[in-house]
Amino acid sequence: MIDTQAIRKKVLDLALRGKLTEQLPEDGTADEILSEIQQVRILLEKTGRIKAISPMPNIQKEEAPFVLPNGWAWERLINLYNFIDYRGATPNKIESGVPFVTAKNVRQGYIDYTIKEYISESDYNQRQSRGVSRKGDILFTTEAPMGYAAIADLETFSAGQRLITLQQYDGTNYLDNRFFMYCIAGQFFQQQLANKCSGTTVKGIKADRLKQFIVPVPPLSEQHRIVKMIDAIYSVLDTIDTLQSQYQDNLATLKSKIIDAGIQGKLTEQLPEDGTAEELYQQIQQEKLALEKAGKIKKSKPLPPISDEEKPFDIPDNWKWVSVGDVCTNIQYGTSKKSSETGKMPVIRMGNLQGGKIVYDKLAYTSDDNEIAKYPLEINDLLFNRTNSMELVGKTAIYKGEMPAIYAGYLVRITPLLLVSDYLNYVMQTKYYWDYCRIVRIDANGQSNINAEKLKRFVFPLPPLTEQKRIVAKLEELLPLCEG
Repeated sequence: MIDTQAIRKKVLDLALRGKLTEQLPEDGTADEILSEIQQVRILLEKTGRIKAISPMPNIQKEEAPFVLPNGWAWERLINLYNFIDYRGATPNKIESGVPFVTAKNVRQGYIDYTIKEYISESDYNQRQSRGVSRKGDILFTTEAPMGYAAIADLETFSAGQRLITLQQYDGTNYLDNRFFMYCIAGQFFQQQLANKCSGTTVKGIKADRLKQFIVPVPPLSEQHRIVKMIDAIYSVLDTIDTLQSQYQDNLATLKSKIIDAGIQGKLTEQLPEDGTAEELYQQIQQEKLALEKAGKIKKSKPLPPISDEEKPFDIPDNWKWVSVGDVCTNIQYGTSKKSSETGKMPVIRMGNLQGGKIVYDKLAYTSDDNEIAKYPLEINDLLFNRTNSMELVGKTAIYKGEMPAIYAGYLVRITPLLLVSDYLNYVMQTKYYWDYCRIVRIDANGQSNINAEKLKRFVFPLPPLTEQKRIVAKLEELLPLCEG
């Protein structure tokens, strides 16, 4: 697979250093542009149309991260753009009216309008006292997320909280806003953000600090050529992304069909000597009763019988439809205590569940002995992600005992009884399973939740134990062929 993101990053870096375009004498110089902008800004300040800005310190040699081509110049952002910064109370949202664009809409290079919010005309007029954001301005996110920039593409809109509008002084046209949008996405600008931002849980940048950031300024004609060059290369990379995505989608579809075939008994032979799933089920119930009597697990409430409507496909005669709550125990939420970067014991979090497996990078830790004693993971425990985005809630993985660990509160631990845990995990990678998650999840505030009771009610086909092992072995043989 081609790493198009790495290519984009390299192209952007070269372009913003002037290494993808020719410097032409007839373009003039950046100093000429900066002089014109300064004259316009001073006139606006004198006439009271904008507030006078405090003099900025001269750019020191050590501030500049690289040497610019002849005719270019480094400049502070406030000397190029007027800052329109909306703060204060959030206006009331209504079903229709003036589009209200917030940091939630702005992505790097484009505006996402799947989130639609509106405010009244009167609220819009009141908010314009700070300045009127216009089509073509740069919208910059100061927090949650920080550092995204896109070009405003609506004729009339109101910029919301955590957004700063970068607007050319008095509608001048000395700058190509798309060039500076690309500058903001560039590595050297993002590094300035990383160095100057504040906050612990949520990082943000204050306007006064942002105004002092430096950007390279080429002559206007070269700004246009650089934007055209970046757009052309990115267009090719977009095509590559589309083709690679289609390839991955095809592989994902094939993988899904193979797993579906496995859990429907179509990849393995049903052998009389395996016994029946009903026999296995009775053994599981006896084991569960023995654990309850010994006080090792809590007594579980009986689940309702499985209806025919809950059985979406036919299974072999010696298999049985069961619920997770019927054949699993220890269905328990994880620790809600805050974890740390270091500590005695790793804490498996929802981000560590990837593609049906636990990924042991970016681990968090705890040194709380009570939590370590309360939430230990045992080999072959299945972890279920109960809260996440709509697309990811319900993802699962099997703990294989790679290292001692406990698990976090957004996960549910499940201990299968007399089952092959990998078989159950494969069941939870199927389209059938994900359809169930979509039906039972509860969505609120951009997050989805599936509680433990809904998990217990998930119905799946149970083969005899020996056939479970054959199914897992067959899937492990076939699925690597679907990796891109």
